[in-house]
Amino acid sequence: MKDYIKIQQLSRAVLKKCECCDKVQDIFYRVDILNYRNKDLLEGSLFMCRNCGSNFNKLLGNELEIEEKITKKFNLTF
Repeated sequence: MKDYIKIQQLSRAVLKKCECCDKVQDIFYRVDILNYRNKDLLEGSLFMCRNCGSNFNKLLGNELEIEEKITKKFNLTF
């Protein structure tokens, strides 16, 4: 089953409805479901929030969680 489900982290969070928990939140993950006969064909995609996406990632058996990387920190003063 792990070969037919690919989970990816989005580069930018989008405010949408999570297709797992049905809450309007920032979407961080896209789950692609591939065709079982031909892995090159995409059957569908699910968009998940951070909580659902990380739990689904653990459910698939991925050892490391997908985490966002901070490349630069800014200090804003007004």
